[in-house]
Amino acid sequence: MAYGRRNFIAYKRGIGAAASSGERTSLSSYRNKIIAFTLATTLYTAFLYRHGGAGTYLGSSSVAPDPAVASAATNGLNAMAAAGRSIHVATWNIAAINNNPFEYWITYKENPQYEELMINVEKFLEKPGDKDIQVREVFTPEMFKKLDARMTQVGWQSVQSYWENDFSKRNIISGFMKDPLLGSKRLASMPDRITNTINVEGSSEPVCRPTVINMYGGDLDTTDMWWNEWEKFMFDTPLKIKTKEGVEDLVPYAMLKPIKQSKYPDITEQEEKDSLPLQTLCGA
Repeated sequence: MAYGRRNFIAYKRGIGAAASSGERTSLSSYRNKIIAFTLATTLYTAFLYRHGGAGTYLGSSSVAPDPAVASAATNGLNAMAAAGRSIHVATWNIAAINNNPFEYWITYKENPQYEELMINVEKFLEKPGDKDIQVREVFTPEMFKKLDARMTQVGWQSVQSYWENDFSKRNIISGFMKDPLLGSKRLASMPDRITNTINVEGSSEPVCRPTVINMYGGDLDTTDMWWNEWEKFMFDTPLKIKTKEGVEDLVPYAMLKPIKQSKYPDITEQEEKDSLPLQTLCGA
């Protein structure tokens, strides 16, 4: 989902009780902190360069930190530790392993409709209100009946009991999208990870599952149009996939893997046995 904007408040140093009591930090103290931090950063960067970081990327592994720099950095850090001082560091992982346009918020001033769309999507996910309808109002019983038939035709167990007793009655946001247990079981995220965007042999362009959370270029104007394309993609579209055995023609449903309780302990033994059709149901 999109990341909302946050307001930050800057606080000035040396104002208030600390300043009035004379506990003001000297310039030399700040300078020493900066020097120690710079030396530590230099040492750490050199270490990464030597042990598989930038060195691997640049094709070199012969760089070693300057002994004088290493010694000065170590002494500086030891002195800070002895004095009870510490360095506070904040990081933000901006790596992206998928192309879901609603998971990353960017600045796009040339198109104000983009920001409006992202804000509205976030508002809907945070406070859906009366739009938090049941799953069966979106993925209809007729769609499930057809899906269950397709799954049993390929040799999977029917998941009708899961549908009737559980998933059809869930609310789409509070009961499905935001259910932490469903997330830890990986029943929705795993099939998306495998079928969202598929690299195929002999093509520079990937094949995308019919959905709004990737680069699918087809027409998804109505739910019926989406369902027809999704069913055809999952069960009737063989793709040339490079595997350990060579290039194979695989239909997307056959690319799914069972979810093991040994790796994801929240999933039950029965759900593990039914994990392939359950993944497909949650994906739909």
